[in-house]
Amino acid sequence: MAIGSHDDSRVLFQNAIALPAEFPKECLPNEELWADMTERGNSITRDKHSNSLCITISVAERGQRICYYAVTENSRALLGSELYKVINELLGPYLVTHVD
Repeated sequence: MAIGSHDDSRVLFQNAIALPAEFPKECLPNEELWADMTERGNSITRDKHSNSLCITISVAERGQRICYYAVTENSRALLGSELYKVINELLGPYLVTHVD
């Protein structure tokens, strides 16, 4: 699904909001994370227990946070989500997957 309509966008936000209820063990609260400051420029979010890289998902509406959590970058919750599929489709052509 490429984003093309208001309804498409709504589905993506609903998917992001629903993930913690569907995958509570894979959606990590802030207390389960740490900021790896060894990267240049900014910190990288990691899972405290596995040290895995994480992607943070936050949804807010009119200044009110609806949800905030992180998932490891190889999480089945993330990789199987509609949200990930669309983001990957949009950003895929710009991602560097191999560096010489």
